[in-house]
Amino acid sequence: MWATVIGFSIVVVETALAADLPVIHRMLPGALCPGKVTEVTVRGEHLSEVTRVWTSFACKCEVLSTEENGKTIQCRMTVPRDQQVGIGAIRVATKNGVSGARLVMLDDMASLTEAENNHSLETAQEIKLPVVIDGTTDPRRSDFFKMNVTAGDRLSAEIVADRLGSRLDSVLRLLNSDGEELAFSDDRPGVLADSRWSYEFGETGVVYIELRDVRHEGSVDHYYRLRLGDFPLLAVAFPLGGAAGSITTFTLAGPYTGPLAPVTLLLPDDGHPRKIPLSTSYRSADGSGFVNVRVASGPESVEVEPNDQQQSATPITVPCAINGRFEQPGDTDYFKFTAAKGARLVFTGHTRTLGAPSDLYLRLLNQEGTQLVEVEDAGRNEGVVDYTFADEGDYFLAVEDLLHEASPTHVYRIEVEPFRPRFELSVEPETLNVPHGGTFVSQVVVTRSEYTGPIELSVEGAGSDLKLSGHTIASDAKTAALKVTLPERIQPGELQIVRIVGTAQINDKTVVSQASTLSALRKMMRKYPFPPAVLDGQIALAVGPRFPPFFEISIQSGAAYFGQRVGRSTFKVLLNRLDEQFTDSVAVSIEGLPEGITAEVEPIEKGKSETTVTQNGPENLEAGVHQIRVIATGTFENQTKTVVLDEVPLYIIEPLRVTLKPKGPLQPGGNQRVTVCIQRFGEEKHPVRVSWKQAPPEILVPLEIMIPPDKSEIDIELAATSGAVPQTSAELVVEATTMVKDEEVTVESAPVTLTIAREEASPAAEEEGGSG
Repeated sequence: MWATVIGFSIVVVETALAADLPVIHRMLPGALCPGKVTEVTVRGEHLSEVTRVWTSFACKCEVLSTEENGKTIQCRMTVPRDQQVGIGAIRVATKNGVSGARLVMLDDMASLTEAENNHSLETAQEIKLPVVIDGTTDPRRSDFFKMNVTAGDRLSAEIVADRLGSRLDSVLRLLNSDGEELAFSDDRPGVLADSRWSYEFGETGVVYIELRDVRHEGSVDHYYRLRLGDFPLLAVAFPLGGAAGSITTFTLAGPYTGPLAPVTLLLPDDGHPRKIPLSTSYRSADGSGFVNVRVASGPESVEVEPNDQQQSATPITVPCAINGRFEQPGDTDYFKFTAAKGARLVFTGHTRTLGAPSDLYLRLLNQEGTQLVEVEDAGRNEGVVDYTFADEGDYFLAVEDLLHEASPTHVYRIEVEPFRPRFELSVEPETLNVPHGGTFVSQVVVTRSEYTGPIELSVEGAGSDLKLSGHTIASDAKTAALKVTLPERIQPGELQIVRIVGTAQINDKTVVSQASTLSALRKMMRKYPFPPAVLDGQIALAVGPRFPPFFEISIQSGAAYFGQRVGRSTFKVLLNRLDEQFTDSVAVSIEGLPEGITAEVEPIEKGKSETTVTQNGPENLEAGVHQIRVIATGTFENQTKTVVLDEVPLYIIEPLRVTLKPKGPLQPGGNQRVTVCIQRFGEEKHPVRVSWKQAPPEILVPLEIMIPPDKSEIDIELAATSGAVPQTSAELVVEATTMVKDEEVTVESAPVTLTIAREEASPAAEEEGGSG
């Protein structure tokens, strides 16, 4: 049996880009017509600098114009004639990224936009059949449409809204000229919360269509396509599927099929079991109805009536796909097969994913009719039986509808195959917007079925030069953080449709599984339990602008120093966080140190702004200056950035350093403070004696200052004589002396310029001068 899976998530680098990502609100008309050219308006946000309009179906798209405010684009879209009517998706890519998928229709009926004021019988929008109306509902209001009909006419009415991801839960009514109800529909099986009915008119005259939300809600997100005309309303095909590469004939069932003939179709053979759209119409129809069928490998079987008793069971040979229908309430279909001793078979039901309302209840019986196992479908699971047969012999599969319901649409498909150890992958979301040259991290989840070994992950569809890490799911592990860095060649505005694929060696065979995106699609499409199969596994990967810098570094004092005689020194690396949201730690390393010197450095901790680099080396290094590199690496929103300070000077000096920092200019006859800073190297801390080596006579300085062992700086006060010449400067130099390893060490500071400022006039003097 399948193992229980834990939750999954994907971390996508979108935060820095999200403000400018394109968004699609609506496309008008809401459908494209196979075999025709359609000019459409796409409305949304941030639709400037469009680089591509992508569709899930074959289509040539030309962007004709873009409004300056980025709210709309005009496109000319051409869909080949052989495309099936049904549901597809579009995306818009710009230089900033790509939009989420927006569901649209492929429809062979002409479209009309809803009128603005059509909320009563008196103001109903007049229409001519056949037509499809693109509209939205307003809160606490109905939309009304008025038309003329002739006795004997057949009218099919269908809402396509929930199937397009709309929030609308529709109610659809047909009214006569007096406002009396002729037909009504709320939800219909197989079309989610969409409404539809078919009605034959007995009289000629005026009729009305009323459309509203069942909760009386309305907004731009409550959009719909109202299809009106003479066309089949289909729910399912029978059989529900066929063998890949085979020519299969399907009959259609639904609320109204009319004079619809069976459809014969050559099924694709691309090696991937999946569902595909199928559309058809009758000769006089105004448009097509559409369903989905499943394509899989292996032989096909169809039930043969009567098979409602074990004695009259339809014989099958496993593995195969069983196709059946519940024709009478309480119907039970029996299928007889032979299983070898120890054989393990998996029976997988397919109903609601293909539009059928059947709720499967499956039982396995032995020849005596003793029940071996029973399973009913639950949630999105449509019924799975996994059973190992203890003895060789004949066995029976009993298939029922759990609610004992029956109708032409209560069909089912059960695929029977030998059990094989395997795994399934899932990932979300289905849209990735990544900076130029940037990185995304995807948390991939594996569901294992009796395979515990490693799985290698890869990304297909974006070239072979992606840089992957974390691409091995370890034995027994249920998750892996797949980190993917894009090459610089993929430029901003480019859109790639990629897939994450897992590969494993199971029983000496290579097993490949594509990661599913169904969970992400269901979230995007709100209440859509079974999104269009063509989108499953596809990940839209778009490249936007380069990720902005989020930190910078510097060296305190602008240089590093190493003290002779002590063999040890420190300096600080300072961090400036350019984005307040970036609080994580930053790794720091040092390169290019002179031979014999090593560096110890800890990362700059989360939320901190500095770290100390400790250098160790020989005590007898020659004095001089070298160039080193300081490298800092941080990660923010999965984007790893490295900042390098090149040619940072490293001075090999005596184990004492002294500098002067004037507080400001000095005025004639005035005072000013100067800070004396010292840097001791090594473990010893002794007093430092500071004396003046250079100072002009008009500046009065203390003869000597003593800095205690526990201090590294001190402020002293300088005074200027009244004879000091304004707007001149003077150079100051001090000597500092201390003891290091019982030896006296004396160093001098670099010259510092002190400015003699012009004496400022007092306010009284300025006032007196101004009155003259």
